[in-house]
Amino acid sequence: MSEEISNERKQLAGYLGYYAEGVVMEWMRMIEVDEDVLSPGSGALRARVDWSPDDTFTLDKGLGRFRLIVKVEPLPALPPIGPENDPAQIWEQKRITEYGYCIECCEPNEDPSPWCDCRSDEPPCKPPCRQRAHTIENCPSRTEWVASIFLHIEKGDVLRIGQEEATVLELSKLNWHADNSNRYHPRAWEHVELRADLGFGMSPFPTSTAVEILCTSERKAQLIMSEAGLKPRYVNAEDE
Repeated sequence: MSEEISNERKQLAGYLGYYAEGVVMEWMRMIEVDEDVLSPGSGALRARVDWSPDDTFTLDKGLGRFRLIVKVEPLPALPPIGPENDPAQIWEQKRITEYGYCIECCEPNEDPSPWCDCRSDEPPCKPPCRQRAHTIENCPSRTEWVASIFLHIEKGDVLRIGQEEATVLELSKLNWHADNSNRYHPRAWEHVELRADLGFGMSPFPTSTAVEILCTSERKAQLIMSEAGLKPRYVNAEDE
């Protein structure tokens, strides 16, 4: 018997659709069209988005007019899946409890400290290392330096420029749609004005400045989406 969805959740779904539509309209002012999208062999291009009050928008360069349709549907609640009702997880948890480490990564009573790269102050190691997949590369605690630009930095990031390292203590990104340096002849210009505190107060930085960001697997995934033009919200553990 399927779960009956309450009117309250249906109303919330309608609101979420309206909310998501507003987010798209706010952020989608300029789009990047990849190669081969318009036709085989077509080149990449940038197009300006002009929105109308009826939720339609027009792309310049003669690309046409389109309508935005956002729909959110409430779904039935999923049955809980956890060690209390999943035989596979019950057995896995028992093995971890008995041996101390994941039996797929270690032999019984094996000390992983010679190969563990998730060092902690309490030997031999802490989860998730003892419960991780089979390779060091898949460890959630592993970090790496990833090349990017200042446009994609977030509060809490550890940055490296050359041999110098700094932490982003505060961050401000403001989206602008015009260049008014000449107040008599302003021109259209989609850009971001970025200010950051790297330990010596809030200062402006060019968004195109090359930088390396120390990334966990989660932060690296968010960075990849940000560089692709999406706007995922990254929550630093210290901000939670």
